Amino acid sequence: MRTVLVPRDSTVSGDDGRTHENLGPLLDGVFWTLTTFALVFLALRLYCKFSRGRSLWWDDHFLIAAWLSLAVSAATTSVCVSLDYGKNVWDMDPKNLPKMPFIAVFAGFFSVLAAAWSKTSFGLTLVRICHGWIRALVWFIILTVNAILGTAMLTMWIKCRPVEKIWDNSVEGWCMDPHKIVVLYQWSAGWSGCADVILAMVPWSLILGMRKTLNIKERVGVAVAMSMGIVAGVASFVKMAMLPNLTGSAGMFFFPFASFPSVPNFVQSTLSL
Repeated sequence: MRTVLVPRDSTVSGDDGRTHENLGPLLDGVFWTLTTFALVFLALRLYCKFSRGRSLWWDDHFLIAAWLSLAVSAATTSVCVSLDYGKNVWDMDPKNLPKMPFIAVFAGFFSVLAAAWSKTSFGLTLVRICHGWIRALVWFIILTVNAILGTAMLTMWIKCRPVEKIWDNSVEGWCMDPHKIVVLYQWSAGWSGCADVILAMVPWSLILGMRKTLNIKERVGVAVAMSMGIVAGVASFVKMAMLPNLTGSAGMFFFPFASFPSVPNFVQSTLSL
């Protein structure tokens, strides 16, 4: 079914019984605040590396790639906001379609990619200091997170045939059942959250055993700092719970939790030095 958009009227005040909220500017501000916050911790990590004369390793490269993906997601989201992203369907300017949904696909893709690579970065850091079954568990999490989130990213581009129908409902073709897509995204968000929590708990088993090198306050402080992934996990669980509620309202376009899980991973990775 093709969506019919009513041209927006700047004088509409809500007397038609509809809400006319615009969450776009708030979304834009949240994205760039989180992106800047992540950049600060990435810069601190790189400064610590270079000031100690240490070279970059794979975890550093993945973290840099994750931030670049986050920045691309923020930039494309800003473009979408300028094209009515964050407004209700009935307030959107028809001339912005299908351009805005097309750009929004890239924003979502790079947001998920940032989450996957930031988790991979911290996982690789843990691989270097873990042994035995804990190291095997971390590798399992790294591989499964990338596989599941990778499937979610791939689905963004193959859920409709022809692909143009993803952002243009007027194109003839077919699309996957939206409910099945939501279930897939729930699974990816759920496992992403579980992975964050598990990876956040791993340092406790390592640091709390360093009785000879750190006192109890130092051990607990470092362990708590490296457990920022729990915050990311909570954000992923909230996202999983909210996904089925997405409709054609402004709330459909406003979902900062999509990018938020990446930011605690940056803090976590920086404090793992």
